[in-house]
Amino acid sequence: MTLKQLEQIIFVRSEIDVLNRRLRKKELNGNEVDEIRNIIESRKRILEGKLLEAEKFISEITDSKIRTLLTLRFLEGEYWEDVGKNVHWKISGDAARKSVMRFFGKDLECP
Repeated sequence: MTLKQLEQIIFVRSEIDVLNRRLRKKELNGNEVDEIRNIIESRKRILEGKLLEAEKFISEITDSKIRTLLTLRFLEGEYWEDVGKNVHWKISGDAARKSVMRFFGKDLECP
């Protein structure tokens, strides 16, 4: 899994939430509503597959520190500063981001 794919996971989780809200609103009967519901549920399954792929990728990383940082940032969707504060050893958000950058060997955007 690439860094870019992991960065998308934050938005995948948000999109799943949006789709769930839309599904709750579409609890009416009718052909058009059923068709929309099927489209939404299909998209949701694809997104949930991407989440599962990210979970598997992160779980296979041997470095516990990196697993924790990736989980907090990409699976939990925390900002870097919060990632740093929420790890047991309390580091800055910048230090958390740089650790992940070194792991991937790339620069990361800093949202």
